[in-house]
Amino acid sequence: MRHPKIFFGCFCSCFAYFVYSQQEPILAYRLRDFHVPEAMLGNYFAILPVFYMLAGVLMQYYPKWMDNRVYLIGIGYLNTIAALFNGPSQILSLPDSIWCIIVGQMLIGLTCAQLNVFALPEMMRQANKAFPGRGNDVNDYCSGIFNSCIGIGQVSGPIIGAFLTSKIGFRSCEDTIALITFTYYSLYFILGDGREAINHSIAKRAALPAVQKVEESELE
Repeated sequence: MRHPKIFFGCFCSCFAYFVYSQQEPILAYRLRDFHVPEAMLGNYFAILPVFYMLAGVLMQYYPKWMDNRVYLIGIGYLNTIAALFNGPSQILSLPDSIWCIIVGQMLIGLTCAQLNVFALPEMMRQANKAFPGRGNDVNDYCSGIFNSCIGIGQVSGPIIGAFLTSKIGFRSCEDTIALITFTYYSLYFILGDGREAINHSIAKRAALPAVQKVEESELE
């Protein structure tokens, strides 16, 4: 893999939509275990997109000095926790409660939105560093590949989710999804120089007071 930072940044969108869509054909059947009336099922399906939209609003308040890779990897691990709650996890012996599923739905909405927003600019940034002087071509290719990865996640999510649920049940399916995402973001941290991204963010944060003083002196 010649450019792991580009690869992992790009496939964050694939994994976001994979986690987002894998429950679409199976969640309604799972909710029936809790005797949720059919008329109320739509309310539970609305939780995820509502928090998806909420995350898009909140992101404007995130600190700008944080490297996108730090956000992607950190939010990716939260996405793993979301899948564990969505089961709820049998591996962790979480209580088989509808409230755990609601928390999982909320977290999936929050994390998937952020992964999609941070993934494309990070992919473009790394691609432009790897292929300098080819900005327009790189950005066009990145946009195309990014949207193709979204499609891969949207197609593979429901197929794999339904297959795993039919074989091992919903709760074990979500444990498997959590294991897959945890492995992916751990590889991203290792192969995508996550520690470098953290150190770079810390350095940018430490330099903020000096930058602010320069800006204030220029205004004077």
